[in-house]
Amino acid sequence: MDVITSEQDRRIATARRRPPAGTKTTLVEATSDGDITNELGMFPTDIRLETTFDNGQISPWFVDDWWIAMLRRFKDHSLSLHVLPTTDALLHPIVMHELEMVRRLQTPWRLIGHCYLDDVGHSMLVHKISLAPYDEIRVITADRPQDDRSVKRVAQLSFEELAKRVRTQQIAEKMVYPLLTRAPLPPQS
Repeated sequence: MDVITSEQDRRIATARRRPPAGTKTTLVEATSDGDITNELGMFPTDIRLETTFDNGQISPWFVDDWWIAMLRRFKDHSLSLHVLPTTDALLHPIVMHELEMVRRLQTPWRLIGHCYLDDVGHSMLVHKISLAPYDEIRVITADRPQDDRSVKRVAQLSFEELAKRVRTQQIAEKMVYPLLTRAPLPPQS
């Protein structure tokens, strides 16, 4: 009978160690066809979605069929879906509908929305943001670049005021999510 010493045990453990694999990220652009089958390996970590065009119109690939294909392929795998801060994407009715469907199916996915403060910094949107199907909403505490939108909006609330009102609404509704977090300014291209 072989006895494994602690030294041999250490060597075996060391031989089995692998470095972290890193984040596998893919971007699905609004202008694309939405097909990500060739770009992804078996298990992506982050999928970043441009769901709307510059004019606020929804991308043609962002439909039920695309979501059904995603669910078939990744429903049991952890991944983060990021709705990028394209014009009017965060609270677009079609985006909200699709994310509520994903939420009802109880996938292990993390739903993260990105937006500018002037997209959500209005008292009339507090209730909608408080009940949104996101796990987290990352708010860029700056105004949307002027060239991204034809109509200029001005945030009525600061990030702190918005977060406080959203949290008060969530407590009243007995909700915990979405969490509002500050996001850094996106890199200038």
